[in-house]
Amino acid sequence: MACGCNSQECKDNCTADFHIMLQFSKNQIRLYNGEDWLLMYDTKPGTITQPEKSCKDLYTCGVRESGQYWIYPDPNVKEATKVYCEMDFNGGGWTRVFDMMARPDSDSSGAEFYQSIIR
Repeated sequence: MACGCNSQECKDNCTADFHIMLQFSKNQIRLYNGEDWLLMYDTKPGTITQPEKSCKDLYTCGVRESGQYWIYPDPNVKEATKVYCEMDFNGGGWTRVFDMMARPDSDSSGAEFYQSIIR
């Protein structure tokens, strides 16, 4: 019988067993639900709970590894956006908006597409 009712019979026969663990690290709080560790809060810059305004702001905060980060570039938009930040090229802090090496979905080449967006 599951816990939750208020009668004495329910309380006497309650068999639910709850084991919840929390893990605290320098930047994160995780909850163990018996099967998985779930990220509850992360204070590292560039995470969903701590997005920065731009990749440049992430670089200024000390982030030096290129990769995917969450940014909040427009205060009028209610949700953060996941982007790729390039932290090695030309001083770091760049937001990737086009991958020249990626193959486009159409028959045109990547170079043609690039030329069309910079004109």
